[in-house]
Amino acid sequence: MDIAPSFLPLLQVFATEMTKPTFHTFTTLITGWVFAPCRTILGMVRATGSERHPAAFHRLFAVARWAVDRVGLAVFDLVTTNVQTVFLGGDDTLLSRSGLKVFGTGMHRDPLLSSRSHTVTRWGHCWVVLCVVFESRWCPGRRFALPVLCRLYLNQTSAAKWNRTYQKKTDLMIEMLCRLERHAASGKRLHFLGDSAYTAPAVLAQIPRAIQVTGRVVANVRLHEAPPTRAPGQVGRPRKRGPRLPTPQERLDAKGACRRTLTLYDHAVYSVRLAEQMGRFYKAPDRDVKVIALEHLRGGRGVEVFYTTETVALAE
Repeated sequence: MDIAPSFLPLLQVFATEMTKPTFHTFTTLITGWVFAPCRTILGMVRATGSERHPAAFHRLFAVARWAVDRVGLAVFDLVTTNVQTVFLGGDDTLLSRSGLKVFGTGMHRDPLLSSRSHTVTRWGHCWVVLCVVFESRWCPGRRFALPVLCRLYLNQTSAAKWNRTYQKKTDLMIEMLCRLERHAASGKRLHFLGDSAYTAPAVLAQIPRAIQVTGRVVANVRLHEAPPTRAPGQVGRPRKRGPRLPTPQERLDAKGACRRTLTLYDHAVYSVRLAEQMGRFYKAPDRDVKVIALEHLRGGRGVEVFYTTETVALAE
């Protein structure tokens, strides 16, 4: 049982990071992954009909000398060859597991089963994932997120159990963004997209300045002007922030908000009141941001506030 020849070039990013025997084992395992109805290691081995001992395939992930990060960076180079502005998406995902002896497992919030008023937790792995967002050549207008880097998040209980240093999810995401920013070729512009957990002002202050950021904030976020220019001969510590600005909610409540009709998300139409302003966050006083506040006139979405460090972008 062999893989279709058109699929083989996609595996070449692994060949550059693996030895020849390791890559042969990996190719065999991927063949089983494509054809196996149950995608476990044993299920993949059975699907290929290989007579090798299953431990050889377990060693591929346990002790073989290859690095997932280097493969992910090679995938990044492959999909962004002719792209100048690379959009990145980041979030965490829960992979449910069973068994108390599986490394790194713990109780995590399930975002698919939880709501604002009700939280459901499940036992498993929580992965923080950084993806490249690109538009399909065969389906124009449709975009996909291809994972390139990932980190296993251990909650405080699991970190203590496995004798690891506890790191927050945002710390893991910032670590991956820094690594990708160092790896990206000069001339490429990186633009990170995330929800409020990964683009909050406190997180924005730690993201490299070379990476543009678009995300969400709360409606009462504190905004300030840029600090005033120091006068010649002025002594003392320089100011970090200028005068305080109205919050996005206060901008909406003022008479300056205008009505717009936005067509987004597969031709869904939204009637909103929109207010925009420039400023700097209190917890990220070194970066200019453009803040867009929306009040939905229909439906239950209420008030939403977005921002971007790409200050020349239009509000729409």
